[in-house]
Amino acid sequence: MSVRSKRRQKVPAIAAGMSCVTTGAAVVSAWACAPAASADYLPGNYSVVNTTGSTQEYSISFVATLSAPFSSALAGGSLAGSVTDLGGDGAQLSAVSSSAIYTALVDGVEIAELLSAPFSASADAFSSASIGPVSFGAPIPSQPVGPVNNNFQIKLRFLLSSGDAASFTSDFVLTAVPAPGALALAGAASVLSRRRRRRTSLTAAGLTTLGLAAAAPADGPPVQVNLQVDSASNPMLPTGVATGAPGTFQYSGSSNLAADHSFNFSMIGTEISAAGRALLGGSLNYSNISNQTQLVSMSIELPALINTGSSLIGGSFAGSFTANGDGGFMTMSSPAQLSLWEAAIGGTTVGLMNGWGGVVLTPNASASLGSHSFGLPGPSMIGPGAFTSTRILMSFLISAGDSTSFSTVFVAQPVPAPGAVALIAVGVCAISRRRR
Repeated sequence: MSVRSKRRQKVPAIAAGMSCVTTGAAVVSAWACAPAASADYLPGNYSVVNTTGSTQEYSISFVATLSAPFSSALAGGSLAGSVTDLGGDGAQLSAVSSSAIYTALVDGVEIAELLSAPFSASADAFSSASIGPVSFGAPIPSQPVGPVNNNFQIKLRFLLSSGDAASFTSDFVLTAVPAPGALALAGAASVLSRRRRRRTSLTAAGLTTLGLAAAAPADGPPVQVNLQVDSASNPMLPTGVATGAPGTFQYSGSSNLAADHSFNFSMIGTEISAAGRALLGGSLNYSNISNQTQLVSMSIELPALINTGSSLIGGSFAGSFTANGDGGFMTMSSPAQLSLWEAAIGGTTVGLMNGWGGVVLTPNASASLGSHSFGLPGPSMIGPGAFTSTRILMSFLISAGDSTSFSTVFVAQPVPAPGAVALIAVGVCAISRRRR
């Protein structure tokens, strides 16, 4: 069977009472509280860029409310993610003291932690690092829990260094355990329909963001974002907002074409005239909420007009993938595709994850896509001397009901032509003589 032909039951809209709440100074976050396949499955996918001048604490809660209580249940969950340096000074993501990156709660009571303090992950200059995968209650779900009266919750909490990006995919599964007298009925019901589970009523979820800094003037270069899902294309021109760093702007947005996906991005772009280099980076997440495998292409392009002798380029990428209760897969878009991630500048294209064989997951599991880079430390790979833009492209197949997230960066440093270097040297000598 072709992977393109794999189909699943239609995934319903977000359940009533399911919500996402996040706190953190100057949060510029791409977020997703992806729809639940049933009342017992809660995904929590989150991407963020810290645009402030200092390390910030972020706390994000994903909450699902049950339509009816469980007398007893089995629980389990998983998490994977990534962190990327966007400033050239290294990046760090760590658990808050006496806490954990991921906490699972039932009716407000903690039942499991993943990546507890003093956990930390770091990335070198313009590099990316993987986080996880980790899980509890494996095979998911298998950890017994007592009565569940109202809700279950994922809480992500972490510290992220200034100017850097992070992304996560995660889930929490809570399955009711039938009373002994109901086992025979439950068995008969499973024969009639494996997928017919208890579901909540359905409405849209909300996001509350606290502690946001006042919006800066919207004067950034026009970044072009294009998301293509199968044959449907959705071009976007997000507004750039100044971050306070010279020539650096933030871009964020989301897309939900035909209610079959959730796509969110939070990016940083720099004006080369002010920042001295062209940089495009940030974090993205994507959830396939349709009933079939999707072919997805994400393209992000930043204008950068340069005509010098040459340039030095470098970049990195890391990501994660989380499957729902049916398991899932993520792979290249076609046998002819050379790489999962590509960076393009002038006539030069560089690919990462070349010949990637994809990943196949068991139900409710998470996986790391690894960390990958080129032209680092640096940037150090010789690039073109004339170009008008920098671009990042990611293309993949993702199975129904599943989620992926990325953090990434691409940087280009102009190198003056030899003649220009000589003129600069002469100018320096002249200034030195005048001072004497």
